[in-house]
Amino acid sequence: MGIGMFYMKTVMGITYGPLEMMNLFWFTLIIPAAQWQLFAVSGCTILLVGLGEEIMYRGIVLHAFLLTRELS
Repeated sequence: MGIGMFYMKTVMGITYGPLEMMNLFWFTLIIPAAQWQLFAVSGCTILLVGLGEEIMYRGIVLHAFLLTRELS
């Protein structure tokens, strides 16, 4: 994205804000996203983090709170 901003300002002469900026940025942001393997690994990591948090909360923390409440 930094390379795209540098190219936009120095080569194209486009300042931040106009619609032409987005036309250039679509191209500069699509090229790195073409690496589908990296995209898939990132997506799986995000899903595993969410799953881990749910297991931790619902399976361990919630169960511990329920046991503590029953004992008092």
